[in-house]
Amino acid sequence: MTTNRRRKGKQDRQPWQIEDVCRLNTLWEERASHLTKRDLADRLNISPGAVSQFFNGETALTWSAVLALCELLKVSPEEVSPTLAAKNMLPAIPGAIPVRAYHPEDPVPAGFVQIPAIEMQVGAGHRIAITENPEVKFRFYGLESLQKHHLRTSDLVAFRVGGSSMEPYIFDGDWVVIDRSRVVPPSVAKLLNCRCNTFVFRYEDGIMVKMLQRLPDGGFNVVSLNTNEHKEFTIPAGSVDHLEIFGKVVDRSGWAL
Repeated sequence: MTTNRRRKGKQDRQPWQIEDVCRLNTLWEERASHLTKRDLADRLNISPGAVSQFFNGETALTWSAVLALCELLKVSPEEVSPTLAAKNMLPAIPGAIPVRAYHPEDPVPAGFVQIPAIEMQVGAGHRIAITENPEVKFRFYGLESLQKHHLRTSDLVAFRVGGSSMEPYIFDGDWVVIDRSRVVPPSVAKLLNCRCNTFVFRYEDGIMVKMLQRLPDGGFNVVSLNTNEHKEFTIPAGSVDHLEIFGKVVDRSGWAL
């Protein structure tokens, strides 16, 4: 009975999953001369037998398995499974390297989830140019807080802030977490509030974190908290093609990652 179930499982595999098995075996043969499959099993906290099922196609690759393979073999997720990479990687940000969203199979401390944190400063002051190869880390985010604010982990990304224009709400060196599903600023008719209006965005050649107000003509007001040194300016409706809003700031922290 067990054999029949496994054979049926193989037959049910999609073509891309079969190709994943071929890529997996080829990469392992080429790059894993110093490793054993127990190394992979230990990394995933599963049995060596379960790992073997990835290699013979009895079990489809999981995203956690892909990430563990990437760490052990020093390859990218696309080299192991382009399809799983496309499903689990966050959309590209100009100047940033692709980073993964948290996946339920990944081990994290109880009560927490994991979000990518890009070591690329965004300007709370003068515009900061896009970094070519920013470092990517991960930040633990309290699950209770996430659920309380109706946030989805896959939508969250953290950035380092540089500058003082948003003090005392955001300080130089803080990390801000943005929700990439929230990209429409409130209209100018609503009361300006740093907790509702603060977004990370790219305008022309710089990335900034400031308050945005949507204007009736389709343009935007860009407002700092520290108005003595950083004056409000307007992005005209005719220039919005040069504006890309990454997401609304939903959390900030001075903690070092």
